[in-house]
This record gives sequence, C-alpha cells and structure tokens, in this order.
Amino acid sequence: MPPKDLVNYLKGFSPDLFVDPVESETPHTQLWALNLPVRAAEGKASAYTDTSLGVPRSFSRWFSLVRIWSPWLAPRHGQGQFSPHEDAVLSSFLRMDGLHLVLLAISGIDEVLTVFKPDDDGNVIAHSRNDSLKTGRARILAAVGSTFNAALAAVMYHARKVVRGYDTMSQDVEEEMETAIENDVKAEWMENWYDGLTYCTWNALGQDLHEQKIFDALDILKEKGIQSRSSILPQ
Repeated sequence: MPPKDLVNYLKGFSPDLFVDPVESETPHTQLWALNLPVRAAEGKASAYTDTSLGVPRSFSRWFSLVRIWSPWLAPRHGQGQFSPHEDAVLSSFLRMDGLHLVLLAISGIDEVLTVFKPDDDGNVIAHSRNDSLKTGRARILAAVGSTFNAALAAVMYHARKVVRGYDTMSQDVEEEMETAIENDVKAEWMENWYDGLTYCTWNALGQDLHEQKIFDALDILKEKGIQSRSSILPQ
C-alpha cells in the first residue's frame, strides 16, 4: 500500500489547502479530497483564485487532459517539468518508484470551475473561478496507485459521489430514470456507455461520410485492439 501522507507526493503545497484522507473504492490506492477557498464574485464579475498544489515529487513523466475549448478535451504529455500549454482538468505523474499520482479538478458545483496550470517553477497551480456572490470552494481529488488505471479509477469513483451529492435533476431526467427502473434497465448496461470508449467519426472521417468508411474505420480499430462501445455520427 502506498504511503498515506500527501506530502510524500506533493512538495510545498499551499497552507490554504485543506487535505482530507478519503476511503478509496479501488484496492491498493490512497485517496485524498483537497478543498480550498475561492473568493466571491463582485457583481457580474467572476472572481479568480490561484492556489499552489506544490511540485510533484520524484516523477519522470506527466500526462494531462486539457481543455482546447469548452466542449473539447485533448491529451498532453511530457518529461521533466510539468508544462502543459492549456488548462488541464486531469493530470497524472509517473514517479521514479513506479507509483502514479493522479489529480482531478471537479467543476460545476456551487458555480466554481477549477483547472490546473503550471508556473515557472513546475508547481501545479489550481486556477479557480467563482461565479457566485458567496465565497466558494474548489474541489480537487488526488490518488496514488501502482498503476495509472487504479489511481484514475479511485478519483473517478469518488468524483461520482461528490457530483451526485450536489446534482439536482430536472423533472424530465427524473422521469427518464423512473422509466429505466420500471423497464428493468441494469446498471451494467449503462456502465457500458459511460465507462466505454465512444468513437466520433468527425475528426477521422470528416464530412464525406458513408457506411463503408465507418465499417472500415471500426475494422482498423478492432485490428489495433481498440474496443469501441459506441459511435457518434455527426450530421
């Protein structure tokens, strides 16, 4: 089991950061909930707060999912100093001892959005925006595991709990959920959608789209060992 203290993995994080150990649903991982205050908005002007999470200790490579623009995420990776050029929502660090540190920023709760940025010294900076007139709270999850998949699963499973605890479903969504339950829809079937790989044809195949091109693309994915659970066919 990895060491339980976050200072073993992040050096010099801000004293404004509240660190709480959390029980992980993923075996052989350590999980922490990180909370930090975000100042209130003034009128129609959003407020921004930058908080240092410190420098990840003893890592050789980093990986991030960054926001190219609001609906699009893209992968970035590198060696040495943490240095993505775009705002990251998830960052992972492969340590020299083989452990993986994963950081996940949770947004959309109480009108607070948080992303990760680097500074000139390699610190991971939590950049938070608050649209509420009340002081907000940024939420970040950190996990360590022997594999990337294990650490990623730890933060994702707990993020679901956090988001569901604050989620307010519309009447239409509630009715859809009730209908699914009445029709004996199994959670395992839903998981195939939200935990599976969805293949979007737009970037690969473009506008000149026809049935054979889709089948050929899916065959190539299968040959490479990439299993797609569903496909998006843009109009």
